[in-house]
Amino acid sequence: MEDGSWKVFIYKARWTYYADYSNEYKRTIAENQDISMFDIDEIIKNIIEEVKSSLKYIVDGKNKQLERLQKLKSLKIS
Repeated sequence: MEDGSWKVFIYKARWTYYADYSNEYKRTIAENQDISMFDIDEIIKNIIEEVKSSLKYIVDGKNKQLERLQKLKSLKIS
């Protein structure tokens, strides 16, 4: 959490293939807050991987925008 504490959540997802129904996602705080049932090293590893993936996405987007800006700057307005 923002304060550095750990919370255990139950995450439920329901996917559907029908156009009339949307996918449903629900996250609730678990009654059992015993964090020791999880492998903390694995949790941290997964968080690091997610942050790396997000950073790559952001950097790629930034680079595309910079390329676009360079192309726009190189155009001569007549």
